[in-house]
Amino acid sequence: MSRIKFIEAEFHNVEKDRRAIRQRLERFLKERRALERGVVPPEPEDPEDALQWETDLMQVRIEREVQDRIDRRVNRLAERRDAAAGLAHLKREDRRALEGYATG
Repeated sequence: MSRIKFIEAEFHNVEKDRRAIRQRLERFLKERRALERGVVPPEPEDPEDALQWETDLMQVRIEREVQDRIDRRVNRLAERRDAAAGLAHLKREDRRALEGYATG
């Protein structure tokens, strides 16, 4: 039996999306700060070099003020993504009811 798509909407796990966005932003910031401090990026073929790079990144700390800025940006990006998904105009209960049809 073929499936007919009757709704043009994307169903996202909001908390998973927020975690992924936060991790991406934090990793970008840590990589940038590490490079500014003179840490050499890893060679793609060298696993020991990649391990040292990850160790160096773990030592980069993010201040509370910067963490708050990241949190605000994460919230804005998640809200924009939710609005672009095509379901933002619906009530929470209606969105939950439609999630059953996410696979078609």
